Amino acid sequence: ETQFMVSLDDDLMRIFGGDRIKSLMDRFRFPENMPINNSMISRAIERAQTQVEGYYFDTRKRLLEYDEILNKQRDSIYNRRQKILENKDVKGEIIQIFSDEFNDIVSAHAKDEEYKWNFEEITEIISSFGIMEIDEAREVILEIKKENISAEQKQQKLQEIFNKKALDLYNEREKEIGKDGMELVDKELLLRSIDTSWGDYIDSMEHLRRSVGLRAVGGKDPLIEYKIEAKKSFQDLLYDINNKVTSALFKLKLKVQPKKEEHQHIHLKAKANQNTEVPIIPRAFTDNFKLNNDDENNVQSLQTNKKIGRNEPCYCGSDKKFKKCHGN
Repeated sequence: ETQFMVSLDDDLMRIFGGDRIKSLMDRFRFPENMPINNSMISRAIERAQTQVEGYYFDTRKRLLEYDEILNKQRDSIYNRRQKILENKDVKGEIIQIFSDEFNDIVSAHAKDEEYKWNFEEITEIISSFGIMEIDEAREVILEIKKENISAEQKQQKLQEIFNKKALDLYNEREKEIGKDGMELVDKELLLRSIDTSWGDYIDSMEHLRRSVGLRAVGGKDPLIEYKIEAKKSFQDLLYDINNKVTSALFKLKLKVQPKKEEHQHIHLKAKANQNTEVPIIPRAFTDNFKLNNDDENNVQSLQTNKKIGRNEPCYCGSDKKFKKCHGN
């Protein structure tokens, strides 16, 4: 039979009625090291264990409910990331991203009546993305302001101009580095933006989980508050990803590297016999020493029709014996 030893100073007994049992022991003057076998005490311990297990079960269940919210968002991000990896043409997604970005900028700063529009803010933001200089953006906006059309039409025209300018720059860059090269750039930008923003988002959600519990003081359910905040934060995350992609896309300095030359070898031909070829010397080998004019002449005047002895100096001018150099 298994026996469990419990001290009255243990947290379990101290929290769940240990003081009352301890006072009884002091009253009847039981020795401290005397084991107590009593059905009442055993039932008290069982009740305490049941309450503790129930508490931790509720805690785990609550944590699982928090995790399920984040898991749904994680699945959404991971599915998007997997589609990018598997998709060979992400150009359409990139165009949609910067198109939405510029439309949102105009909509946010050019809404309601025209006199409320913040043209200067639009100018600075558009120029910060790198699709046009600030003077060019300011000139475009001034031209739109002069036109005798409605505020809604002006807003749509601004969006069309910015999107066309961005698309033209994108197509020019695609021509410079090629379709395959641009595909690699698009994927790299998307994946890096997703990874960076998602990492920051995880940290912020962990902080939110810790702080949202304080709202219970105001009579609000922390889980419901967490769901509301998580939904808003996830929308901000998606916007942040698109913003990172658009910000970096038109500022990248891309340079096409020339193809690497294949490993070359030097062929030295002796003048005495043009049909005879001295064994090949790799270029990497010649980097280890330098041939002056006299040495080069000596090499070229080598009589290749005569077999070089193993103990004779090597033809390459390395001052080593042939057997320890090219005869090895």
